Parts: sequence; structure tokens; C-alpha cells
Amino acid sequence: MLVVTANWLFGDGTLAAAASAPRVAPWLQAVHRAALRGGFRRDGSYRPLESVQIVLAGDTFDCLTSSEWTGAVRPWHAGRAAQAARRRVLFRSASRGRRLLARLGRWARDGLVVPAADRRGRPVLGTTACVPLRVVLLAGDRDAWLHEGVDEATRHGLALGHVWSDDAATIRHGADCDPCAEAAERRWVGGRGWQPTLAESIAVDLVARFVAAIVSSPHAAACRSLVAEFVGRGPLEIAPVVERTLDVLAAGGDRDHVRDAVLVDWRRSVAAWHRETVRQPPACAAGFAACDALAGVFDSAGRGVVSGAAASVAARLAARPVAEPGGHTVLGHPSGAEVDAAGAERLICLGDGPLAAWGMVPRTVVRRDDGCRTAWERLQLPGMPEPLGVEPARPAAATIVDAA
Repeated sequence: MLVVTANWLFGDGTLAAAASAPRVAPWLQAVHRAALRGGFRRDGSYRPLESVQIVLAGDTFDCLTSSEWTGAVRPWHAGRAAQAARRRVLFRSASRGRRLLARLGRWARDGLVVPAADRRGRPVLGTTACVPLRVVLLAGDRDAWLHEGVDEATRHGLALGHVWSDDAATIRHGADCDPCAEAAERRWVGGRGWQPTLAESIAVDLVARFVAAIVSSPHAAACRSLVAEFVGRGPLEIAPVVERTLDVLAAGGDRDHVRDAVLVDWRRSVAAWHRETVRQPPACAAGFAACDALAGVFDSAGRGVVSGAAASVAARLAARPVAEPGGHTVLGHPSGAEVDAAGAERLICLGDGPLAAWGMVPRTVVRRDDGCRTAWERLQLPGMPEPLGVEPARPAAATIVDAA
């Protein structure tokens, strides 16, 4: 059985708590239950699974939204200070996700305990069998320096990498399909570090700056429940989130002064980010003045007008995921909003779109192999309706397998 999940976004806690943290226990319970169910064959007989593979397909950690980057040091800088800061953020983020990582590490070392089977192919209560389980964490665009924690990961039985594949599936984060997050080798700048991607620039010099301004302001308490909504959002998701945040604050009635103060902080942060992009232009594969266009979109938030340029910018910067030849391709980064038609039926995207609901569970899919057939399903969490499978969404010009 293969389990693929992505985008848990455990941060270091200096600016915001991970919205996914409360989902850890139900998710672990659901994985264990899926392994138990996976032991039942189509003919009704039971036999423990031969093995379970769990792949965390990138952005397990959000190493970009941190107060470490609100000073002079940036994650893309070279030198010992930046390297030490990257490691601090990574290990603090891993500590915030220790509940998930510790359980996965225990499963990787000891196996997953399930009932043993008798000679008639029935589970025997009170007896146990240990299913071998392997766990691999793939690097994403928000935890790109995941490899710096390889020694600690190995000590806990966890493997690190960039791509996982077998004969039937290829799994990677897929940020290379996104013009905002594509990390081409050409962005390395000798001994000065690397050129940030557009997504990195926005996450560090705009979102982190804005969130830091909010949490240190007099209205921090009123905004505590909203701060986490900015964490992990991509460039095309920022403006809708700001609009919704302002709407929530305005709905408070007596909190108009808070909304006005947040809007002032936002516009100052946008202006500061735009100036920084002139000093150090981020890499972007879109081929147009994306920073100027996005600055206009960001600055229009809260003005009560819908910018006609916003849709055009979103269309030009949208991710275009494609399936690998043969088998299924599972990508952790992009959503299924835009996809090339070729091979769409073999493509599973785990990312959220710009209008995704707040506080969603990190998306997870399970592949079951019953000898003669292979089926992909959504992971069922306790208390939620049982899913029927991985159902394809139907955008206007393409078909995408979209898991939730």
C-alpha cells in the first residue's frame, strides 16, 4: 500500500502555528485504519499487507514564514550566518511537527501492528503481525534545504529525497511546474547564495514581514485566528486571503479600526517588498514583469474594486502540471485548476487552489494493489464521510485527478 500526502507546513512557530497540527492524530489513525482495511482482499479473505510506503511529497515544513528572515539575513544568502539560520528554522519546524514525525519514525523502526491471519484467511483478535513500513520525505519549495537534516532523519528511520517512484507511479513535489516557484540551476549566483524564486521572495519579504508586523502590533490578539491563514499561501493565493481577512475583520462591527490598521500594515509590506524586488529581482519563468503586476494586485486589496489585471496575472502565473510517461504522477505542489490535457487521467495533484477553504486537511491519497487491479482512493479521516475514490475534477479544458 502506498500513502501520499503533502503540504503539512509545520513552521518554527515564531510567527504562526501550523494549521495542520490538530489534524495529526486523526490522520495517523486514518492511515492505520487504511492499512487494516488493506488486508482484506476482494474475495473477503484477510492477509496482512506485505508492506506500506508513506511519502510526504514536499512542504512538510514551512521554513520561509519565520521571524529569522525579518532581519538582515535571508534563506538564500551564502555564509555561515545564513546556514545556521536555515538549520535553526528547519530543526525548530521539525520539532513543531514531532508528533507526526515521531509516530512515523516508530512505525518505520518497529513496523505497523495489525491483527495476524489464521489459516482460513480471517483476522485473529488478540494476535499481532508487524507490517514493514517505510517513510520518505521529499523536499518542496518551502523546505528546499531539507537535506541539511539528513543525519537526524536517518537516526529516526526516515529517508529524504526529491523523487520517489516505482513501476506504477512517480511522486515529486512538482514546484518546477509553477513559474513562481521553479528553482532552475541558473539562479545560483556563485558564492553569494542563490537568486530567490518569486514565491520565496513573496513568502519572506512580503508575508513574513506582514505577519511580523501584525503579531507585534496592539491588534495582535484580535488577529490571532487570522494570522495562520497567510502561512503557506502561494503568490496567487495571497490577494484572496487578504480580502477574506479584511472581510472577517469588517464583519466584527466594532473592529473597523483593526481592519484599517491591518490594511495599513499590508500596504506598507507590499511597498517594501516591491522595493526589495528592484534591489534583488527574484527568478520567475513567466517571461513578463511579474513583480510589478503582482504589486498592483496586492495593493488593490481592500479598495473595494476588482482589478481586471488580477485574472490576467493569475492566468500567466498559474502552474501547468503534466504527467510523467507511463503510470500515475502524484504532485504535492500544484492544484488541479490548470492542467495539460495529455495524460490528465494519470495526474494527481495534492495542492490547494487559490480559493481553497481555510484550515483544510493536508490532502492524502492511498494506492491499493489487490493483485489484479490497482486503485487510488482518498484517505478517509475519522468523523468524515467515506470517500468513494479519487474523483476527477472537470475544469473547462482538461481533466484532473484531484485528491482531498
